[in-house]
Amino acid sequence: MKKLFLFATMLFATMAFTLTSCDDPAPEPTPEPKPEPPTPVELTFEVDIESVAMSSVTYSVVPSIKDANYLVVLTPETYIDNVGMGEGLATAILGSLRDQAAATGKTLAEFLPEVMSKGDISNQEMTGLAPATDYSIVVFGLDAELKPSTEPVCEPFTTEPLPNVECTFEVASEVFGNSVELKVTPSNADINWHMFIIADADYAAYTDPAGEYKFTDESLYSAYFSSEIDQYLGAGYTVAQTLQAICPKGTATLQAKGLTANTTYRYMIAGILVEGEQAYLVTAPSHDTFTTGDALASDMTFEIEIGNVEMNRVDLKITPSNLEEKFTWICGVYDGVSSSVELMDKFLAENKMWLDWGMMLYTGVQDYTEGGPNFKYKVDAPDTDHYVMALGYSGGVTTAPEVAYFRTLPAPDPADATFEISPTDVGPWGATFSVDCSDETSYYTILLAEDGGFNREMAVLDAENGLQEMLAMQQMFNPSATILNVLSSYYWSGDINTSASGLEPESSYTIAVLVFSNEGKVVGVHEFPGALVSTAVGNLTPEVELLGYYSGNDENGEIFGQPDATKDRVIAAVRYNVPEGATGLYVYSSNPLSHPTTMTSAELYSSFWNYTTAVSLEQPYSFFVLNWDEENIIWATVKDAEGRVGEFANASFTTTPEGKGNYADLKALVDELNSKASGVLARPNRGENKEGAIIGKPFLKKSNVERLDIAPESIARPEMTFEFAEPQFEKGVIRQLRTPAIVRVR
Repeated sequence: MKKLFLFATMLFATMAFTLTSCDDPAPEPTPEPKPEPPTPVELTFEVDIESVAMSSVTYSVVPSIKDANYLVVLTPETYIDNVGMGEGLATAILGSLRDQAAATGKTLAEFLPEVMSKGDISNQEMTGLAPATDYSIVVFGLDAELKPSTEPVCEPFTTEPLPNVECTFEVASEVFGNSVELKVTPSNADINWHMFIIADADYAAYTDPAGEYKFTDESLYSAYFSSEIDQYLGAGYTVAQTLQAICPKGTATLQAKGLTANTTYRYMIAGILVEGEQAYLVTAPSHDTFTTGDALASDMTFEIEIGNVEMNRVDLKITPSNLEEKFTWICGVYDGVSSSVELMDKFLAENKMWLDWGMMLYTGVQDYTEGGPNFKYKVDAPDTDHYVMALGYSGGVTTAPEVAYFRTLPAPDPADATFEISPTDVGPWGATFSVDCSDETSYYTILLAEDGGFNREMAVLDAENGLQEMLAMQQMFNPSATILNVLSSYYWSGDINTSASGLEPESSYTIAVLVFSNEGKVVGVHEFPGALVSTAVGNLTPEVELLGYYSGNDENGEIFGQPDATKDRVIAAVRYNVPEGATGLYVYSSNPLSHPTTMTSAELYSSFWNYTTAVSLEQPYSFFVLNWDEENIIWATVKDAEGRVGEFANASFTTTPEGKGNYADLKALVDELNSKASGVLARPNRGENKEGAIIGKPFLKKSNVERLDIAPESIARPEMTFEFAEPQFEKGVIRQLRTPAIVRVR
């Protein structure tokens, strides 16, 4: 084969020569050689650690291709040990960055341009590192699709250890009743320090090697220090302000007031090295004890005003002479013989623990009068002697008790109470109804049974036994609890609105009202056969259509006027396709864990019908504020012309950043809806009164799920809660305010 190839080549050359010889043309110029294609430059990185300190590193990065995109991240060596080297490390880092991006509603592709680098990096500093810790600066390239294009380059280093600090503390304590003054003199005036006080019994429980917590002195100190920082940060202080406030230098005197009287306390103190926004424990905590005396006496007095006494209500106002001092007060049934001191001693015996924890304490005027800031005060029993007692309390009793007495008016016999039942909203699986009672002082419970299934004798027995069981349970926590306390706390009285669930469609039910005497006996049974007749299931079902979900950061308050409410969250737009003939539309949002799509309509009705929101049929749209990377379900049902509730429909979706829509589409939708509205769109009418609870259980009013409405003027700001992560402690570190697993540097 090789010879044949050579021969053919030679023959072709001869033929070409012969042909050109016959034509005898002018000789052609010798062609210039083509330049060799450039050899591709491989993307490499020179990473230099310029300097390392206890909590920082300075570095430089020089890429071989200046316009190449690349990432620079700082990772603890333990992170690399867990995920490995090579492509696995780059993939893990991108996965962590994707999670950071998703938390703000961005895709990884949207987030990376904000954090990636290009060109040389010189003398860049990264702070907030832990001392004596192994880290690596990791660098790798990104291609046009923002995927790793090179193997990661890892440049390891170890931060400097904590310096050796010599500092001891001389603490002089002086006790004034239940307050203490602590004068602290450190041997090293250049070091910050921090002190806290703990009850010695709590210290013993926390540090007991055989106990539940097993804290060492260092870990207990760190936990308290971190908790104090969280309190300051939660109150709006900056890190620098917090550390300045709780970590003084040099000699200082601290005061602790209102400690529990006649109690042994322990102070713990240690040297703190503050560097920027980091704080490090640099001396072992030292500690000692002191014991408080009696609570410091106060000259505060009280004016107790009582008026307009009724059967179970009274105008009550307590005015302390010092509006800043703490005090406690109680209104209870009077036994007719106890002195004011005996009433106080009994109250303290039952409540001292709560008082010492700071509960049941007040300052300023307590006004429970008709037309005042609070409701008129409600008491448990008519025709009964009551007392009102107020006394100063700050770690112990600080004043003599002030007591006033009154007697409530007689009330009708509970056995004479009459009732009316009025259904307000009846569906196939549940109903709401009102109970009108002729006597607001009578306590009662409500039972529900299918017509013909109510057993009077069994119902009375179960009701009385249930009341006694509840009393026994209450007396485990409050030995002086009475039948009246239980009745007033857990049973109905007066006119109410409530609900029943778990009904069968097209069934008739009896409502029974059982009335109790003040001694806990059933003295009246009122039966209302056929009081509730459940409807058939409606034959209309809507469709729930997710129009899209959008970044709340893009909206930034432009549409709904609440940038804080939508920051880093999702705004979902939902349209309901309502069948012809529907007379009402009701919606609810949830997640699959609380309401899986396998739940039946009967179960859904019992679970959240009372908390659905009525939506206008003229504009059947909703806007929900949700979290990123969570599963969501939007439920909807309609009523037909006969008022019958139909089956529930739903749409489920997960709010991934990759699936978010264009904010311009959301704005266009809202603009269109507002343009079709007559004036400003108001919050949709909530429809029928559906507040209530399950029959036989205490009534608890719950907040309904709030939606974002179309018009900015009609939005209700959601309640905001803040959670702080548990502190992560490393050796020598009290508070690492910045210790994520991956820290981006540029």
